[in-house]
Amino acid sequence: MSADSKDSAPGLRRLQRLFQRHVLAGSNEIVTHITGTEKTSSETRLAIYVEGYRTRLTEGLAVDFPALHTLLGEKGFEGLAHAYIDVYPSEHFSMRYLGSHLSEFLARTSPHVDMPVLSEMAAFEWRLRSAFDAADADVRSVNDIEAIEPARWGHMRFCFHPSVNRLDLSWNVPAIWNAVEKNEELPKPEANDIPIPWLIWRQDLKTYFRSLTIDEAGSIDALIAGRSFSQVCEQLCEWIEPETVAADVQRPAAVLQLQQLGQRIDVEVHVGAPGEGPAEICGAAAKRAQAEGFDAIIYDTAGRLAIDDNLMAELEEIASATHAANTLLVCDALM
Repeated sequence: MSADSKDSAPGLRRLQRLFQRHVLAGSNEIVTHITGTEKTSSETRLAIYVEGYRTRLTEGLAVDFPALHTLLGEKGFEGLAHAYIDVYPSEHFSMRYLGSHLSEFLARTSPHVDMPVLSEMAAFEWRLRSAFDAADADVRSVNDIEAIEPARWGHMRFCFHPSVNRLDLSWNVPAIWNAVEKNEELPKPEANDIPIPWLIWRQDLKTYFRSLTIDEAGSIDALIAGRSFSQVCEQLCEWIEPETVAADVQRPAAVLQLQQLGQRIDVEVHVGAPGEGPAEICGAAAKRAQAEGFDAIIYDTAGRLAIDDNLMAELEEIASATHAANTLLVCDALM
């Protein structure tokens, strides 16, 4: 410090504030309170601290955004970090939150605004970081849900684990990130035909991410927004184009009833050719649905008892031919 008299010397708190203003905003009020030497001026001594501070923040950002750092290179990332810190200086004692605005900054600041893959990469890496250190919470199992009375399912609402994040990406950001993570050659940045929805979450101490179908993303977004289970199911019914397969060849009237029902609710019913067995009908329907782009298939089969070996064997053949995702047991209670 300069040799000001004891009475005129500023207090420690004021000196700290002046020093902070110099580091963050370039204010020179502190210069007169710093003692220089023949070899090193006051300005040079202060510049060492300023440069050290910015370098440490830049290193912290590089740790949080490794793939972005790789895409830009050392010099490019350093320039970005310095420009970003000027606009968004650290406001927290921990550097953990320093990069919270980086994606937004890249999306609206030249020259990076012309390279949207950079903004998306920053958003992706920030979500990964957020999932990694999100709060812990108990999770429910499938058995827990099954224990809920079916009559209450329609009113169920789901609270997701704090680590769950959803975002849509228009570029091949995850592929680039994976290549950086594995130290492999980077793929060329490419825009997707349409934005792809992604889900990020943490399980135990590992962070995961995967792409979602439009139906999955819409359902998860609706659940995150607080929609009930029944509301999400109704939403799916509006999106999914189903096909019903009449596989009850034991009762021709059942096939006719299903066709009539399909006409009323505008759902196509697949009927097999004369002489075809249930497994053949279902297998052909599965191939047709795949070829014509149906989203869901409902196979309606004959009623059967567990003691009827032939019909039970038939059910196994249908399962083998269709690889159905779910099996619904419909019971008729006779009084």
